Amino acid sequence: LADLLVVDPAPSVAGNLVAEFNESCRYFRRALQRHASGAEFILDFVEGQKDLKLGVLRAVGEPEKRFQEDRLRILRAVRFSGQLGFEIEPATLQAIQKMADKVREVSAERITEEMTKLLRTNYRLRAFENLQSTGLMQVLFAFRSQNISFLDIPTKDNAKLWSLFFLPLLILPDGILQLRAYVEGLRFSNKDKKFIFDCFAFLSETEEFFKKPFGERMLRYSQDFVGWGCQILSSQNSVFQTDIEGLQQNWLYLEEKLPKCFVTGNDLSKKFTGREIGEQLQEVYILQLEGKINSRDEALEHINLKD
Repeated sequence: LADLLVVDPAPSVAGNLVAEFNESCRYFRRALQRHASGAEFILDFVEGQKDLKLGVLRAVGEPEKRFQEDRLRILRAVRFSGQLGFEIEPATLQAIQKMADKVREVSAERITEEMTKLLRTNYRLRAFENLQSTGLMQVLFAFRSQNISFLDIPTKDNAKLWSLFFLPLLILPDGILQLRAYVEGLRFSNKDKKFIFDCFAFLSETEEFFKKPFGERMLRYSQDFVGWGCQILSSQNSVFQTDIEGLQQNWLYLEEKLPKCFVTGNDLSKKFTGREIGEQLQEVYILQLEGKINSRDEALEHINLKD
């Protein structure tokens, strides 16, 4: 993907730009320039327009030199292949394979940002294939070096995309420890970290979750990471498919938000104290979510029947 210079056609300006371009010859840098005159033409010194038409991704000049200038370009080339659906030309691909280990020198912040963009691309599988074939996957995410499958669940949420990327760790004996090491080693917001950890904790205890009463499951389903975890399970034809569908249908019936409880702590304070109030309040609310209590009067009657 070569530089395109759009410039004022004045010979002196064009000449200066030619000299400047030949001196710097940057890799994958956008150099689109518009001038006040409005008149413009394209100076293409590296047959970039031809590559664009062919869907080819090519480093400008010597690929290894471009990668030495900025190691992130090694990963960025693969990301572009996924974002644009372009093929990486052989010389550039060979340089990436040779220098894959150099990507370790890139800061965690930049790798996280680049990989997040890659996960959001339209041709994600092609990018994964290039990560694998170049050795970048082994360098950065060894657990995926032999597994580039990716659940196709529509989302643009970064934490959800990363949870799908880390999913193969779930079946490894030390998967949770590896997950923590990867997440702490990259640079996520605290909110995204918590979501990923909570989602994996849920996926690790699904059998226990589906043993709980429906109302309690519904209460937890309202948490975003549980709802997302159920989507993941559903996409894999989980043995709990019927239970998941029941939760999803009820959630839609509730218009994707939990209703207010028919009673409050004040209603229970005359009969219960301390922790008992919270326990009884949750019991009433779960029965309400299960449809066994359908009004405030029924809730108060249930409370009054308690010893």
